[in-house]
Amino acid sequence: IDKNYNTPWVNRSVKRAIRCKNKAWNVFDACPTIENWSIALEKQQNFENLDCNARVKYEKKVTKNLKHNSRAFFSYLRSQNKVKDIITNLVRPNGSRTTNDKET
Repeated sequence: IDKNYNTPWVNRSVKRAIRCKNKAWNVFDACPTIENWSIALEKQQNFENLDCNARVKYEKKVTKNLKHNSRAFFSYLRSQNKVKDIITNLVRPNGSRTTNDKET
């Protein structure tokens, strides 16, 4: 699973690392040898390091400019929140479904 290209910390070097990593794994899929596996693993680790460093750098930049540009900070916070879905219509042991929120 690839990272989302639209995240604000993804820069040119991270995109290049993603393409390089994907290419290496495709080569490994085509010809699964130990050498290809080690190359793909190295590219994967390189991508993970670049992505992590870029994210930390972006977070530091946003928090540093919090006083002058709070909009970027709160936009980033909102993007990191997970929205929980409501669970509805569970199946009871007898096979019927629940009808209201109290039963779920």
